[in-house]
Amino acid sequence: MDVEAIYEAIRTQIGRSSRRDIGQLRSIDMQRFAVAVGDDLPVTMDPAVAAAAGLPDVAAPPLFLSTVMGWDAGPPESGLLADGVAPGGVADLPVGGLRVMGGGQSLEFLQPVVAGARIVVETRIKDVQLKKGRSGDLLLIQVERLFFGDGELLQRCVETFIGR
Repeated sequence: MDVEAIYEAIRTQIGRSSRRDIGQLRSIDMQRFAVAVGDDLPVTMDPAVAAAAGLPDVAAPPLFLSTVMGWDAGPPESGLLADGVAPGGVADLPVGGLRVMGGGQSLEFLQPVVAGARIVVETRIKDVQLKKGRSGDLLLIQVERLFFGDGELLQRCVETFIGR
């Protein structure tokens, strides 16, 4: 595997953006996420509490949109890369052969995310850096995701991925 060649291939993608219609958020999906991460506050679980807070339906936990890496069923385990990432799982970048892990997120929460909203995510490749480490080369890949609900910007997530 040639990390420098992968770096050069990703560099050509800087500034590229794509949009994907995730679809309409279901309260049950948001509530299951809330229970799984221990963020099952009344505003996420009870439509009456959400209504009292001025929301049209239950709210998603703050990390719901930025945490979900795939919005479809995904491939079977045999279709995953060696590190467990789905092919194309890092903004459709050519990372094949690298082991990829999360390197942190910077989040900006602009509006509540509520059940029933139709979500569109715009993904943009912000940057890639080639670093020389003691144990070899690695890439730092920065991806920005903008989440829109019914046309309104709800959340901005800048995520760093580390590829080795």
